[in-house]
Amino acid sequence: MESYQTWRGQAVDPNSPTYVGGFGKFRHYSEVYTPENKDIVTPNNDTPYSWPWLDLRAEPWVVSVPEVPKDRYYVMQWIDLFTQNFGYVGVRATGNKAGSYLIAGPQWNGGTPEGITAVLKSETDIVGTLTRTSLAGPEDVANVKAIQAKYKLQPLHQFLGTKAPKPAAPISSPSIARRRRSRGISSPISTSFFSSPSLPSRKRPLCARASGASVSSRENRGTRRNLMPSSLPPSTPAWPTGKRRSRKSWQPPTVRTDSSAQGPSSARII
Repeated sequence: MESYQTWRGQAVDPNSPTYVGGFGKFRHYSEVYTPENKDIVTPNNDTPYSWPWLDLRAEPWVVSVPEVPKDRYYVMQWIDLFTQNFGYVGVRATGNKAGSYLIAGPQWNGGTPEGITAVLKSETDIVGTLTRTSLAGPEDVANVKAIQAKYKLQPLHQFLGTKAPKPAAPISSPSIARRRRSRGISSPISTSFFSSPSLPSRKRPLCARASGASVSSRENRGTRRNLMPSSLPPSTPAWPTGKRRSRKSWQPPTVRTDSSAQGPSSARII
């Protein structure tokens, strides 16, 4: 739910204070975090973040990165709607050279276009990246900003200079009020982003459960009652069957005085 709230506010809802202008727009941070920054629960202060979200339903997108010095760390962690990391671009994964990487959704089956360094394929059509660029200190902010400015996002047709495909339908993403968490889950979130016939068969059951998730608190309480000890078969032990050691069985050590010894050390514990 937190991931949904984040991408909805940043990419879909123009009235959100975190709105960045829609999909395919970077929102760069290049300053030290304060308690006012609430997009990330426990943010790093030495790796300022860059947020973008992509809608891959109509076509893939291309992210281009610059060459960076060997002592400069950065990483683009690409995440799908299940919060699974499906790809990385950065000095550890792809090196410090410049490159362009294709970000494709589950319905795209094309090859590797000319000029593309590698293809990263997601299992959902809405994806995002939590990009981190290392910051050495306040005096390094200008250098971080210069690198962030060279992170570039383009839809594939723009990268190739070809005709744009038919746009995807507008996204219906209702707001979910932040309230005290209940035992159950009941959400009006559109399920089209969570299910795809092209997903591996081993993950279809998970997608089916996610797309149909609607568990009322009453149903959940019933499930919890079914797990109470009173509902278990009589043969099920409620406590380990081994005999517990009684405290009364413990005896203090015997203190014997050695008459042959001299001084305070004459008492011995046996």
